Amino acid sequence: MVAPGTCRGDVEAIVGALRGLVGAAGGPPPVAASVGVAIVPALDPRRMSEAIALADAALYEAKADRSLRVVVCDPNDAAA
Repeated sequence: MVAPGTCRGDVEAIVGALRGLVGAAGGPPPVAASVGVAIVPALDPRRMSEAIALADAALYEAKADRSLRVVVCDPNDAAA
């Protein structure tokens, strides 16, 4: 997921809502999801492939240990 102009708190709320929807759509067998998110300052169409690559890398990291994790790639974390 690419989340332009959001913060970690927003992402946690969005992911919580998505997980609720995914779980409600379940049935046998139960459905669950790992999530990779890239927080970007603004959605610049010229940098869309970069944002998608960040989200994709976060998703692969989330899926790596099969524990239904949420991994957030936030460029602001690197600046701290």
